[in-house]
Amino acid sequence: MFRRRYVRHAKPQAGAAVVEFVAMANVLLDTLPDEMLCQKCGYDLRGLADNRCPECGEMFDPRAALIARIPWLRRKVIGAWRAYWQTVRMVLFTPTKLAHELWNAPRLDPPAAMRFRRTVIAQALFTAIIVTGILTWGNASRLIVQMKWLTTSEMTVVVSLGAFLMVTTDIVQEDSWQRALNHYSCAPLALFPVLGPFVLIAQMLHGSIELAAAGAIVVVLAWWWLDHVIMMHVVKRSAWTTLLHAIVLPIGWAFIAVASILCGVAVGSLVMMFWAE
Repeated sequence: MFRRRYVRHAKPQAGAAVVEFVAMANVLLDTLPDEMLCQKCGYDLRGLADNRCPECGEMFDPRAALIARIPWLRRKVIGAWRAYWQTVRMVLFTPTKLAHELWNAPRLDPPAAMRFRRTVIAQALFTAIIVTGILTWGNASRLIVQMKWLTTSEMTVVVSLGAFLMVTTDIVQEDSWQRALNHYSCAPLALFPVLGPFVLIAQMLHGSIELAAAGAIVVVLAWWWLDHVIMMHVVKRSAWTTLLHAIVLPIGWAFIAVASILCGVAVGSLVMMFWAE
């Protein structure tokens, strides 16, 4: 109510610039989450006179920035498309900056981090669907056989890749801050649309499609692993813990990948049985 009265009674001589500034500030304020949570235990810190959490004793700075200076959190101001790619670039090239911004912010917006994660996954899946369709179509002379191989391949890829990404990008961490860092660290998956054409070029040049696809996947996963380890080091603040995390993470990914591929193959087999009837 106060913000609306302020805009409505703004003096005319202030000009359009003031009104525009206040309007943008209103949008920013509307995007702020309601909670100011403790980074360690999640206790609501709003209204406290002391700078120590009464639940766990963790120190906090009540004068710190309300939200992290991450482009994705300002998408209603600068636009979703621009905010998305600026955040991807931030994770790719300055992961420690994003990690510090998020970790030091007293307020957290978990739904925003979750939406960013889902956007990245949707983009990767969409790219995989297009590339799989192009590679599969035309391998058979009859239309019915082409549809059979297309649907089987698409379902196998979507289920395998979708299950893998949904699990690995949402591994439960110790607190909401680490979980949000995990969501933002998957930004290298946004490179799939860039690396996808290399697989198609390999097919056009009669090269090894399997080698090109494997190389593209390794590049994306390696970048993702590196950003994830770097960002979590900001939280862990221990070289040994970071080293252990860097070793265990790909091992966990490997087990999840095997389980995801088995699920995809099972779904693909069901699709094949459907076509055989």
